Amino acid sequence: MSAAEDGGHARKLYSVFARHRDRYPFAQGPEPVSQPVGQVLVKESYHPELVEKGAAPEFPGASRPEAPHGPEDHFDPYLRDGDRVYRASRLAGAYVVLKVTPETPGTDAGWVYGTVTPEGEVTSAGRVASCMGCHESARHERVFGIGIAPATGP
Repeated sequence: MSAAEDGGHARKLYSVFARHRDRYPFAQGPEPVSQPVGQVLVKESYHPELVEKGAAPEFPGASRPEAPHGPEDHFDPYLRDGDRVYRASRLAGAYVVLKVTPETPGTDAGWVYGTVTPEGEVTSAGRVASCMGCHESARHERVFGIGIAPATGP
């Protein structure tokens, strides 16, 4: 779940797809992780729904079949937050970022941002100011990674 208190990312559950998965920062490490040209990240955003006690499956996904690319390649639509469990319910949209060469005109140091509605309508693309304002402070070349999101912002 996003740690953002307000803005477009606030109080959402996410599923993240990374083209160069081996370069995606899954956990806070001691050094920043560089992102290769050609990296594409798609972050599906879902509205969270509180699950009644006892209604959630064994956590986390103990009965999930082996995923095609290993046990860590999956989408588990549940999140435990203390004694509460949330389920990813309806799709809120998607965020897409692409890294091209940093010298490419019209990019944010090589990053291109985009937003898409649940219906597939592209609502922004390119140098999106609301994206750039937060991502310039990301530790991994404008990528926050899992568990590394800012406390506030869009």
